[in-house]
Amino acid sequence: MNANKCVASGTVPIATSKGEKIKMKNKRIIIATVVILLVIIFVFIFKDKVLKMIYPKDYQDIITVYANKYNVEDNLIFALIKAESNFDENAVSHKNAIRINADYGRNSR
Repeated sequence: MNANKCVASGTVPIATSKGEKIKMKNKRIIIATVVILLVIIFVFIFKDKVLKMIYPKDYQDIITVYANKYNVEDNLIFALIKAESNFDENAVSHKNAIRINADYGRNSR
């Protein structure tokens, strides 16, 4: 099939020979590799902004104070808050735990 005919008719050219199939496969591999490399470069360049969007550190000051007081890494506390409430001050769990740290009120220690 002529390539010009394919463009005019709106059809996708189909590789007929073994050599054309290999060329098309190589083009797909190259395109996939370039896309993956671009994504990796983008993530590397903007990793701090992406991390701040995913893991906000809105309570950095107070968490650092208590992390130092109890000798716990502050990122562990951030991960716990992210898992428990996603930093939503008004979060309430199905077990009636409230606030960002899943406080159970008087029963919490």
